[in-house]
Amino acid sequence: MEVNVAIEKAKEHVREIYKDEPIVDIGLEEVEFKERDKVWAITVGFLRNWRPQENAISALAAPIRIYKVVRIRDKDGSLQSLRNRETPN
Repeated sequence: MEVNVAIEKAKEHVREIYKDEPIVDIGLEEVEFKERDKVWAITVGFLRNWRPQENAISALAAPIRIYKVVRIRDKDGSLQSLRNRETPN
């Protein structure tokens, strides 16, 4: 599949998985094709207004940017995995 198709599939999977949560500003961050596995590893970022409720102040905090690596099978566009992408502080 072409890279632009893989990117759109990754975004679609993220939208579907988080359909019951308020996420916004979904955007592409990184793309990598794993030739050996025939899988796309696409990092998608989005804003998520969700944090564990530690105290009243954290409930008022601004949304944070979340990064997920979406692994898509090249053959059929199916979702293989979705995992957190660690970011440096």
